[in-house]
Amino acid sequence: MIQVTIDPNAGFCFGVRRAVSKIETLLSSDKEQRFYCLGELVHNQEETERLQKLGLETVEHTHIDLVQNTNLIIRAHGEPPATFEKLAGNNNRVIDLTCPVVKKLQERVRQAYLNNLGAQIVIVGKKGHPEVVGLNGQTNNSAIVVSSPEEVENLLDSEKPIILFAQTTISRDLFNSVVKKIRQFSKNPNFCFYETLCRKVSDREQEVKQFARQFDVVVFVSGKNSSNGNFLFNVARSVNPNTYFVSTVSEIMPQWFSDGMNIGVSGATSTPQWLLNDVASAIRSLFP
Repeated sequence: MIQVTIDPNAGFCFGVRRAVSKIETLLSSDKEQRFYCLGELVHNQEETERLQKLGLETVEHTHIDLVQNTNLIIRAHGEPPATFEKLAGNNNRVIDLTCPVVKKLQERVRQAYLNNLGAQIVIVGKKGHPEVVGLNGQTNNSAIVVSSPEEVENLLDSEKPIILFAQTTISRDLFNSVVKKIRQFSKNPNFCFYETLCRKVSDREQEVKQFARQFDVVVFVSGKNSSNGNFLFNVARSVNPNTYFVSTVSEIMPQWFSDGMNIGVSGATSTPQWLLNDVASAIRSLFP
């Protein structure tokens, strides 16, 4: 007999859960209209395919000019102002499902940019990440994106004021290391930093460590293209070497388990609860 436990803290963050819920309502209440999402709603292929079956279509940014006179959904990551202007110019109905946490951060970045001429607006985050693109757009794309403390000396001017924000989904360790580096590097006394991390995401690192330590084997469920998922998988594996990554039920290998084991199932903030449940059920079915 095996014991399978699902991580109670795994699954969608608030912003994604809110967006999925609203999209499901839209698709079920108005089946005559077409709804497009600008970019993949969530970095999870299984969930993307589920929503496609309900009627949601995805359009990539490279094809944004072709979207006209229709319903266009802005995902939880948010978008820069230029995107909204272009969509409105093409007579689209824009449904803004930007996460409220991200929306508030966008406004803070925008105000910092408008009210502090001459200061360097810095965003700690992943270059090219949709949220970072949206944040940088609030500064007319003049913000400096720093992905590691090693980049500080190459990208920043030590003589100018610095105002620092963080992509909501980066690790607290990365943010703190960049702050420490800037403090050592900057010659200007005007250095302001704001830890604009989403607690649901930033707290996951410690939660995953605590969860993974409890089990003989951990199965981590995530889309392969989820940066959050890959990061948290490595966090789990760092404390439990018997941690395996799967994106679908079909990737589960029976040889990972043996009868009597205590098994944990965890996932990224982009992993739907239904998929965590399916993976847990599939593991249990190996030992009826």
